[in-house]
Amino acid sequence: MWLTRLWADGPNMACEACGLPVASRIDDCSLWQAVWLAPNAVRRFAVDNANAAPLSGAELMADGKGTPPFELIAEVVQRALDALLPAGPPAGRALLAGPGRPPPPRTPTSSSLPAHPQTGETWTPTNPATPAYLVPLPFGVWLWLAFLEPYLPIPAAGGMPNGFLRDDPPAPRTPHLFRAGPGTFQHALVRLPAVHSRWLREILENLTQHMRARLF
Repeated sequence: MWLTRLWADGPNMACEACGLPVASRIDDCSLWQAVWLAPNAVRRFAVDNANAAPLSGAELMADGKGTPPFELIAEVVQRALDALLPAGPPAGRALLAGPGRPPPPRTPTSSSLPAHPQTGETWTPTNPATPAYLVPLPFGVWLWLAFLEPYLPIPAAGGMPNGFLRDDPPAPRTPHLFRAGPGTFQHALVRLPAVHSRWLREILENLTQHMRARLF
């Protein structure tokens, strides 16, 4: 395949065999590199072992690798949440459930469950006391949270430990607070089932005011 024109003008990658445009590649210096396949020009087909049975929970636990979630999530969203969410009852109780985890001692408000990396299906809890909200997580993120490994600031012996990132000197932090894009926030909000509730409508109606308060 080869580049033919800028990605913003449409597909810029062509099939090496037939020459038809099949994808758009983003390779600008200010954007993450990515390739987007044109759905009307390509199709999926099975490859070796594609029809094999999905791994069981025990097999995933044995072969899986944890994926650390974004460690600054509270710093990123807490300011906006504190300003937008209405006062309510005490915070609920969320637990991690899934293969290899003990059943909760009492019914939590919500549970985070792993999504199978092959099928995308959320693990089904066997505990009859199922909480009201089930939150699926990518399996790697769930595994990292459910079975935390000891963090080594320096290698105990030998070279750098697996997954250890080093930057000398540390990269400078931006002096500006993170702000979500108002358009992205609005698009996500209107897709929620509870968007017609009063407190969510008020957030949408006051979105311009929140932008002036530099929440977005």
